[in-house]
Amino acid sequence: MINIERLCVEQALIVKSNSARRQLADLCKNGIPIDHPLSGFTIQVEWKKELIKKIIQTLLMPLVIFLLLLTLPIAYMFNIWTFHRKKRDLEKEIKLCDLNFEGTNNLNIKTVESLWELHGLDDNKYTLDECIDLLSKWIKILYGADLAMNINIRQRVDTIAANRIELNRAYYENESDGIHFHFAPIFPSIIVLISNELSAYAPED
Repeated sequence: MINIERLCVEQALIVKSNSARRQLADLCKNGIPIDHPLSGFTIQVEWKKELIKKIIQTLLMPLVIFLLLLTLPIAYMFNIWTFHRKKRDLEKEIKLCDLNFEGTNNLNIKTVESLWELHGLDDNKYTLDECIDLLSKWIKILYGADLAMNINIRQRVDTIAANRIELNRAYYENESDGIHFHFAPIFPSIIVLISNELSAYAPED
């Protein structure tokens, strides 16, 4: 791994560490909401006409209520287990980031897309702003400040988003012939687009 790649990885680790720390702080402060198993639950009994069946229903009612109440401690135990598992995972992620542990894979193809696939951010896990800011820093590191200034990533994202809204305008305005277009997530498309525009940031091995 060459020096400019290490600098990019370090920037990515900072973002990942800061994100994990925020999640950990929020977790410790607010915990994990409990999805109460009996929330909104009501018992509706259709009583039988025959006396013997009514008696059987009455005898079974306490058992049904007991089984339902039994789900409460199970739900709380699962919530506690989920909390500690997530807390452990976040603490582990923070530790790995602080140790600068990200592997030492050597890229044969020195492109932004290839580097991002190995060491970038998952756009499903991190915010769009975090992804844009990190990519901007990477381009500045890999290609220099002058080129980075000419590539306005945020403007490109906004333009693509506006174009997609316009294409679906007829659909959202409930026009009879309106077509709803489905698009891939914006940021991965931006990565590919910019990577194709730029040359390799270093000679191939």
